Amino acid sequence: MNIKISEEDNSYLTREVIDTDTGKKIDLPHGSGIDADWFIEDKENTYHCFNQFHCMDENGFYDGWIPFQLVLPKNNPKDFKLHFNGLNGRGWYRVYRYNLREYLEDLFAFELGELK
Repeated sequence: MNIKISEEDNSYLTREVIDTDTGKKIDLPHGSGIDADWFIEDKENTYHCFNQFHCMDENGFYDGWIPFQLVLPKNNPKDFKLHFNGLNGRGWYRVYRYNLREYLEDLFAFELGELK
């Protein structure tokens, strides 16, 4: 399997991941906390996908933004890596408080699993 990512945001303000072998398309998630626009860097063998998660506390108030990076290998996107970079203590506190690693890894595994 090989993938490419669309150059432009589609009508849902996200990017399409396209399986170049089958033509199947999925959208990178947008909404449910992933509220910023996707920024994509096209490297030789990977796509580096940047976005931010908008945290909400138990009272329904926004509690800040957590930047993250999704690294997608072009030949096997299901073998992705999730990184949180440049966080201070408060940022890491939010990552653990809201279980962001588990949530985002499950979300991306489900979405990328749709590419077969």
